[in-house]
Amino acid sequence: MISKKTILSYCFISFFLIIFSQFSYSQEKKDTTLFKANFFEIEDPVDLTLIFNVTKLKRTKDDENYMPGTLEFFNADSIKIYKNIRVRARGFARKKQCNLPPFLINVNDTSISREFIAGAKKIKVVSDCNSSNTYREYVLKEFLAYKIFNILTDNSFRVRLVDLKLVDTGRKNRESTSLVFIIEPEELLAQRLNSVPIKINNLNFHQIEASTTDMMSFFQYLIGNTDFAIVKRHNVKLLLSNDFQENKPYAVPYDFDYAGLVNTFYAVPDELFGIKDVKQRYYRGMCRTDAEFQELIDYYLEKEDELLSLISSFEYLEEKPKKEVLDYIEQFYLELKDPDFIEKIRKSCKQ
Repeated sequence: MISKKTILSYCFISFFLIIFSQFSYSQEKKDTTLFKANFFEIEDPVDLTLIFNVTKLKRTKDDENYMPGTLEFFNADSIKIYKNIRVRARGFARKKQCNLPPFLINVNDTSISREFIAGAKKIKVVSDCNSSNTYREYVLKEFLAYKIFNILTDNSFRVRLVDLKLVDTGRKNRESTSLVFIIEPEELLAQRLNSVPIKINNLNFHQIEASTTDMMSFFQYLIGNTDFAIVKRHNVKLLLSNDFQENKPYAVPYDFDYAGLVNTFYAVPDELFGIKDVKQRYYRGMCRTDAEFQELIDYYLEKEDELLSLISSFEYLEEKPKKEVLDYIEQFYLELKDPDFIEKIRKSCKQ
């Protein structure tokens, strides 16, 4: 039985988290606007042009300073908009492996029209890293990982494909185009979910809301991803609901380039897990009762056809890599239907 002291402790922690987060959020939020409210609900790629010194970004990938640039896009009235932005590289592993790593677009311009939604300060762009079909496939497979999680839960980052034109001012305005994607900014995610971001690094699985944690853990197992952690918020964002009905924050994952579903050549699993490569699945969620695990299994089984349909109908991925993704998901469902599946994941779940 939970003691009165424990209950009061939880209440105090929850009150602190809410007050701290709302204060922090209000301090960080600026009048920066960009995309319409339904921007991440549209399936077709959007055309964007970025004009900046791409050559310098490639050369100074580890520099945390932003460099100036210009963003071009069309508004709802088909009028071309030019906006000043700032750009810098992001990511850890991909800075080492990529010629052009993922990067952040920093939007801090109060002149952007009020017809666009407020709150987007930093926009993450996942680029094709290097110029080859293999890297293009990595981008599209990671995009599908986000879309899979969108089907499973609303507590997920939305993504949008972008036909991106880069104009490199460092090479006499040399142009290049590629299909990339952008990730819903954290501020917009929080607004959509009526939540606030939590910037605390020392929480663990026991201090995170259980149902969303389990949903995320099953998803990470589905895509074969072990590259995440609640502590230090490694590849997860923590949010706390504004409705005060839940006193624990919940986790929303991102960055799936180390997942077996994507299977990048540079992805290597941590030796701690004892698996040979990232395509080998390893469950990193909490241990639950058989009934709780079965409820998750049943939910994922209900989503099987929808997930496979998403992948089968994805027109931007060639047939061979598409089949690789389909085979990997189907393998997950074969495991899920095995009567011994719960016992299998009990071998690695957290007590």
